[in-house]
Amino acid sequence: MLDFSVMDEPQIDAWALENDVDLSAYKTKAEKAARCTTANLEGYGKQKIEVMGVKVKISPSIFNDYEVVGMLGEVQAGNVFMMPKLFERVFGEDFPRIRAELTEHFGGNFNLAIVSAFFYDVMEAVDTKN
Repeated sequence: MLDFSVMDEPQIDAWALENDVDLSAYKTKAEKAARCTTANLEGYGKQKIEVMGVKVKISPSIFNDYEVVGMLGEVQAGNVFMMPKLFERVFGEDFPRIRAELTEHFGGNFNLAIVSAFFYDVMEAVDTKN
């Protein structure tokens, strides 16, 4: 757990910027530290990983999301038709970029085997595979 109270203000601002936490409404170091502590507890701390040559910024807490857990259960039960929704839910607005980069990386191919392998590797990289 990060202790923002011992950080100086530029360190707090840098962490917030890196983790997409908006501090514009907070003026003092104490207010910013409190906001970052809350954000950190909420899972804002996104990890930067690279899988199959694709850079991804992802919060491990996405794998605790109610909808994501349900979709993972569907996929694990054999419903491969849930994979596109799961992929879009987990990667959000980054999905089109990730899809384009994977398609290019695999010579114009973007199929279930690629998606499954990529997804598995992402989960392993953020250490949430269970």
